[in-house]
Amino acid sequence: MCITRKHFLMQKAAVVTLQASYRGYRLRVRNRAVRQAVISIQRWYKACKIGHSQFVQYQSMRYATITIQAAYKSMMVMQWVKQKRATVKVQSVLRRSWYRKDLRSQIEAQQKRLKRYKRLKRYRKDFLKLKYTTIVMQSHYLAYKARKLNRAQIKASVVLQRQYNPTS
Repeated sequence: MCITRKHFLMQKAAVVTLQASYRGYRLRVRNRAVRQAVISIQRWYKACKIGHSQFVQYQSMRYATITIQAAYKSMMVMQWVKQKRATVKVQSVLRRSWYRKDLRSQIEAQQKRLKRYKRLKRYRKDFLKLKYTTIVMQSHYLAYKARKLNRAQIKASVVLQRQYNPTS
């Protein structure tokens, strides 16, 4: 029995070694799986933390960008409003200037027309006075000619009457 006992003990030792190896292998596989799960969870958690911090950073950058854009747009709108006001002011001044020039030219034209009207009125008055004087002179001259002719006719008739009537 000694050989069998020895054989049994060797087999037992081999079995115990095999079982220990197998159990160690199973534990290593299980530990590897657990380690892989832990690493996977840690990676996921780290990614979540990084993702959240990146999201927070993105949100702050987005807010800052929106603030800068709003300030820039506001500045541009204010510049546009100032330019618009300046443009309107320049246009107003130009239009006023053009209106004044136009008004001035209209006033000057009206004054010229008024002077021309007064001059023509004076010329007409002078003409009518000259015409009246001419008519009066012509009528006096015609009356003078008529009197002269009448005197000549009277003289002629006196001469004729003397010839035909020698007694007088």
